[in-house]
Formats: sequence, structure tokens, C-alpha cells
Amino acid sequence: MNKKSGFPASPHRIKQTIEVVFCMLTVLLVSACGPDSPRLVDSAAEPYLAQFDSDYNILVISFDALRADSLGVYGYERRTSPNIDRWAADALVFENFYVAGRSTPSSFAAAFSGMHPFRVFRNWKFESTQAVAGVMQNEDIATFGVFNNIQLAQDRGFNKGFDYYKVTSDPSDAVVLGDAKAALERLGNRRFFGWVHFISPHSPYEAQTGSEHLYRQAVDDIPDSLSGPKPEPETQADHELVRDLYDGEVFYLDSLFQQLLDMLEERGLLDKTMIVVTADHGEQFGNQGRYWHSSVHEPVIRVPLIIRIPGAERPEAATEQLHLNTDLLPTLSGLIGADHLPTRDGISMLEQQPAQRLLVSSSMTNRENFMMMARSGHMKLIVSCPPPEFSETLYNVVNDPLEREDLILDFPAKAGELFDAMSTVAGGDPCDVLQAASKGAEITRDLDEDAIEKLRSLGYIQ
Repeated sequence: MNKKSGFPASPHRIKQTIEVVFCMLTVLLVSACGPDSPRLVDSAAEPYLAQFDSDYNILVISFDALRADSLGVYGYERRTSPNIDRWAADALVFENFYVAGRSTPSSFAAAFSGMHPFRVFRNWKFESTQAVAGVMQNEDIATFGVFNNIQLAQDRGFNKGFDYYKVTSDPSDAVVLGDAKAALERLGNRRFFGWVHFISPHSPYEAQTGSEHLYRQAVDDIPDSLSGPKPEPETQADHELVRDLYDGEVFYLDSLFQQLLDMLEERGLLDKTMIVVTADHGEQFGNQGRYWHSSVHEPVIRVPLIIRIPGAERPEAATEQLHLNTDLLPTLSGLIGADHLPTRDGISMLEQQPAQRLLVSSSMTNRENFMMMARSGHMKLIVSCPPPEFSETLYNVVNDPLEREDLILDFPAKAGELFDAMSTVAGGDPCDVLQAASKGAEITRDLDEDAIEKLRSLGYIQ
């Protein structure tokens, strides 16, 4: 029996597994495994990204806990994001963009380094010697980062490569606009790479002025059980209220986004700055009986990615290729000409993509439970590590996007393939790898009392 998965280790399955892992992982970039092996296909993003001008600035704008499907551009029917939707009409939209870590620090560790967080975010420290800001800095590009989440504290190492780095934890994201303005003013006429991160729409949710059209009931007196950092709806009305408040936060962030664009335009920078919109993770609203973002289910790890290049020809359609946020570093590096980087886990969107790419995402910052998922094509395996006990579930996320039907008894061989492929990427048993990365360290490590209190206000500690 497999040590953890419980699948029969028959000679046929062992041979099949070796072939699959070899084709999917060891030679993903070589089409040499027979007629049924994954092939390389042209990147759907490359023709659009090829229009990037070597003199352009790059600005990444990210939002905390923003689900992809909470934006109109991703099909949401409610009016939550008019400014982003209008701006995205001339942008490249990624339908299947995933984060490699489901929490803020692990997701940013992957985005910054191009590697899975269990390799570079260990013991609550970002340990990578390579970071996207540093790559830019080496090319004589000015760098700044403005972040509203204490999880990204400088003491944890996230400031690598930034000339100007500021982390706040203000409940109001208006302060982020002020910090971004100050960062831009420091630049002079230098070409820049910047990253601005808003805490919205992360809980606790507040009723936002201007978002009244999204509230189906009065929000003057929000119950304590719904107003904290981890809402606990008990009725359908409670659920609707929490979702309405979240949508109101999305509408608020949409206005922040527009204000940031206006700031760039006032400085004559908008027409020469490529803008990337994304998120660190999403949020669950009853999916799998969960709220908040404590799993690797679709609403948590599938996030928006929208890229707009000034003057670029509008894409004919969104790209549906699978991408991971580890791809950001090699892609942005390639755009500026620094394209010979050993990113290990990321694949540049400027290059050919594996037709059957394997995506791996993990949950490693909850000491009570670790999770890792592997997706190839339509199928997705989730491994949950003890306590309370080891378990595996298998879903067809195209036919079953809410992940309601566990198919592991119907397709045990496929689950076994994904488990072995996941283990190969992790470099060992997934549960052991995730536990080793956390090393039993406390989330409060290296943080002062003020920072700890801010973590508490966001629901990360009790």
C-alpha cells in the first residue's frame, strides 16, 4: 500500500505512475513521451505580452482575499467592479490563475520568488535569495512596495529588493493611497517597478458608503457574530448579509483602484505603465461548509489576474491556460530582458506552456491542519494532513466547480497519479514537507505587540 494514499501499489500502477510522473514533471518542456504525452502549446499570453515596450514601468496592484468570481469581468452579475471591468475591456484576462499558497505570506512568497512557499517560506521567514523586486533592482529599475497587511512585515524578509518598502495595517485603505503617492513622488523620472497591496476586501467587513445598492437588508446594526474577522453565519439571512458586506468591500476597492489610476494619470505615468491586477487568495462563503480562507478549494486559490499594456492591441479573448502565481517572477523578468533565472517552479508566460500542466498549491500556515492540492487538466486531488486524520478527495473542477462530488472511489488510479506527481514536486511526502516548512513556529515570531494585535484584529490569532 502507498504510505499515505491507501492505493494499491500494483506493478501495473507503479509502471503507470513512473511513466506519468516522468512525462508530466521531469520533461514538461520536452515532447518526448509518446503520442499520449503532454505536448507543448504556444502561450496564449505571449502575443499580448510581446507588445510590452522596454521603457514601460510595471505596477502590480493586489487586493487581499479577492475572489476572482466577485468581479464583473469574471462573470459576477452584481455591480461590484465597474472601474476594473471597464479598464479590463482592453486587457488580458486570465481565467485560470491560481496561487501556490492559500495565505497572504505563503502566496506572496511564491509570487516574489517564483517557487513554492514550502521551499522559501520557512519558520515564518521569507528565505529566498531571489525576489522579483531584486531582479528589477539589478536592471537599474527603481522599486517600491506599499502593503497593507502586517503578515508582510519587513522583519519576515519580504522587503528584499525594494528601494522603498512600507507595511501598514490600517483598517482604512485610504492610507495606502497616500503611501503610494509618497512612493511615486520619490521616483523622480526613473523607470519603476511597484507593488501596491490593499487589505480590502479582507474581513472584518464594514458597511461602505456608496455600496448601498449591494445590501439586501439593513446594515446599520451588524451582529457581533458577523462583524468580526471570522464571520459565523447561521442562517440564510446571515449568509446573505456577510456576502453583501463582502461585495460592498469589493465595490470600495474598485474605487480605490480608480483613484490609483487617476494618480498615475495626473503624473503622466498611466500611458507608460503596464498594470497587473491580482490577489493573494480568495475567500470561501459556505463552500465545503467553510468560511474565511483556510483550505485549497477553488474559491480560495483561484484569483484574478488581469494585465494591461498601454497601447497594446486588445486580446480577442481571455486565456484559459492554467497558470500559477509562481509564473509572475519569470514573466516579469522576461519582459525586462532578465530572463535567465532559475525559478524552479514558475514558467514564463512568454514561453511555450505544457498542455497538461500540473499545478500544486498548499496550505501550510495553519498549525492544526496542512493541505496540498494537485491539479492536472480537469482533475484535482486534495490531500489533508493530520490532525485529525489523513484524507484525500478528488474532484473534476470543470464539471463540479463547487467541489461537491468526491470522485476518489471512481478514479483511484488518477488520484494515485496525482498524489505521486504532487510528492515529486514537493520533494517528499506532502504532509511531511509542509510540517517541516512550518517547523512548529508561532505566527507571532519576530513581531512586536502592536503587530500581534493587528494580526488578532484580522483573525489570524485568537
